Amino acid sequence: MARIATPCRDICISDPAIDLCLGYGRSFAEIAGWQAMTDRQRTDVMMNLPHRLVTIDDGRVRGDVG
Repeated sequence: MARIATPCRDICISDPAIDLCLGYGRSFAEIAGWQAMTDRQRTDVMMNLPHRLVTIDDGRVRGDVG
């Protein structure tokens, strides 16, 4: 069974103030720990990404970031 691929799109814009990469929405802990995550953990992260990137305005993510 293939592992769930990273959602990274090579749009690396990090914002430490909100602990997210604005390119695709993962937290810095998720980025650092991606390789060690189980498929279930990766799926959970992937399912949350759209909610984190609901609105991007002036380099800030607004809405549900949790």
